[in-house]
Amino acid sequence: MKNLDALCAATARELVAAGEQAEKHKKGGRKEILNRLTNALGVLQEDGVYAFFLFLKREGLLDNIWQVCAGLLRQKAVGEMLPAADKKSDEDLLIEMTENLDHLLLAKDLLQRTLIYARYGLRAL
Repeated sequence: MKNLDALCAATARELVAAGEQAEKHKKGGRKEILNRLTNALGVLQEDGVYAFFLFLKREGLLDNIWQVCAGLLRQKAVGEMLPAADKKSDEDLLIEMTENLDHLLLAKDLLQRTLIYARYGLRAL
């Protein structure tokens, strides 16, 4: 069995790398990425996974934060526990996850852990 915490840490490193790239290109910088992650984490914790997806979609952050997070949910080790993750659009995958409480709670926990790790990583730079 794969250590899912290690997958969260690896995904968080991808988000931190994106923050470093934004800092180099002055696309809002590290503080802006940190603020976006903090806001996204708040939505995830308070309103759930689907609201998190819609928040990122509304904010135009799907290409950045969501794509990295979706990559986590589509990992083979996670996919064994979630429904056919590689065969669905992001929105269809999330809607299907809401039908099974265990899948939904697993996805929420993995996403929360990833965003928290990414926030610590960005602060450590």
